[in-house]
Amino acid sequence: MCQFTNSNCRLLTHCCTLMLLMLSVSGCSSGNSNNEAPSNENQSANSVQSDDIAQVGSFNAALLDDNTWLLGPYTYQAQTSSQHMGDNNTTIVIASTLEQNEALGFYSGAGLAITMTDSGEGIYALTDADGVMNAANSGSAVLSLSVNVGLNNTEPPVATRWSTVAPTGVAQVTQGSDGRYFVSIVEPITLSRDIDFGDGIPNSADQMQIVMKNIHGMSR
Repeated sequence: MCQFTNSNCRLLTHCCTLMLLMLSVSGCSSGNSNNEAPSNENQSANSVQSDDIAQVGSFNAALLDDNTWLLGPYTYQAQTSSQHMGDNNTTIVIASTLEQNEALGFYSGAGLAITMTDSGEGIYALTDADGVMNAANSGSAVLSLSVNVGLNNTEPPVATRWSTVAPTGVAQVTQGSDGRYFVSIVEPITLSRDIDFGDGIPNSADQMQIVMKNIHGMSR
């Protein structure tokens, strides 16, 4: 079990974000040996523009496999994940793809990070990272969420992060006998772009809807 102090929790979250980015895009490095950005032919027909909200549509989150999330029109399943428990009632769950899906073009790899109060099973309100830190010792059940998507086989690398930047929606959380959390979002919630790595994903939406099923750490 990894132990972290609350004073380092924000730093850990940012470090996890960068680690997730490298994990999520490392599997894509073999897709374009000439360090060229993917052509439009390789991008999904559902590509969205920056003035759109990329919606998940009418997809039923219950039909997803465990440790899978739907970000806008793009589906990802974690090949690696872990849970880190910190001091002051905080927990971080990270999940990442390792294999590429060339059909998704710039969206080939993804990583997800959840920061949450250690409040047991129940309904968690979604908020931003500061909201979790402020609630860490209050007993409130809250969590924040960020997703990185991109490639590292272009020059410069391109990736974008979308996060919960304000209170929005709820998550359903269960807990296994070993202490691992399982986080699901059944009704779509909207994430907002907060970081572009390099130039960011071209023409990507400023806001992305997300649903997920039983995101959890395979190790802790």
